[in-house]
Amino acid sequence: MGFAKNLPTESLTLLLHCGETILAIAESILIQTIIYDQSDCWGSLFLDLDAAHGSVVVHVPYITRQGLERWNAKIDALIARGVTVTFILQQPSLWHSRKNPEIDRNERNRMNALELLVRQLQHQGVNVILRKRIHAKFVIIDEQILWEGSLNFLSFYKTTEHVRRSINRKEVREVRARHQLNEIPGYSSKSDSEESLRQVVVARRQELGLAQAELAAVVSLRQSHLSRIEKGPANLLSRGFRRMLMALDLKIVVVPAYLASAVEEFIRQRHRQSAQKDG
Repeated sequence: MGFAKNLPTESLTLLLHCGETILAIAESILIQTIIYDQSDCWGSLFLDLDAAHGSVVVHVPYITRQGLERWNAKIDALIARGVTVTFILQQPSLWHSRKNPEIDRNERNRMNALELLVRQLQHQGVNVILRKRIHAKFVIIDEQILWEGSLNFLSFYKTTEHVRRSINRKEVREVRARHQLNEIPGYSSKSDSEESLRQVVVARRQELGLAQAELAAVVSLRQSHLSRIEKGPANLLSRGFRRMLMALDLKIVVVPAYLASAVEEFIRQRHRQSAQKDG
């Protein structure tokens, strides 16, 4: 700051202009777009999935067993390393009446096949959401990579397609907003975050073998006050809550929502490793 104060106005203007130019260049480098077709997109897409560490969202209208087979190994690997995987599929118009024997048999068979695939995905650990009248086809990886085009990623079969891959966080945010993806599982709401935090605090106190009265004495709170804090919602700004965190040797770390699941899985793995060493 002292250096900037000593510069003349012209020099400061030049510095600001250079700074804006550098930011523009950096942004252009980060925004990368590549065009593919049905024959050469899969290898690059799956490399992106192999590198994913936070979240994968697949938004397509249709899914088939054959289309899903090329994804199964990738899904298992993603779930195993704590990546949140969400599939958003088109809900058939008669979905809630699919058990009605009066429905056309072919339509009922298609819905039964979809139901089996949904159950398989849920068993694998995928969040599955059915939405009416969707037709857009795209994949979002770690909130920065966007795959989109005519290709139905979960039901492709011997058709010519156009696919575009871009690395552009701004574009991803716009797609998420336009397609109402901001409340999908894996992106916790404030109340979900507060509830999870409360559970961590209570579990930590119990892990240390402390009764509420004992912890209350350590942090100079009435037991009734501490009990209200544990029952939530947690006030992150309250002095009492911060004293509880210090006494329990806990620290709040803020991460992007799309990384939350991966971070939680990493912590669980470290806890398991620690428990094995202690055992």
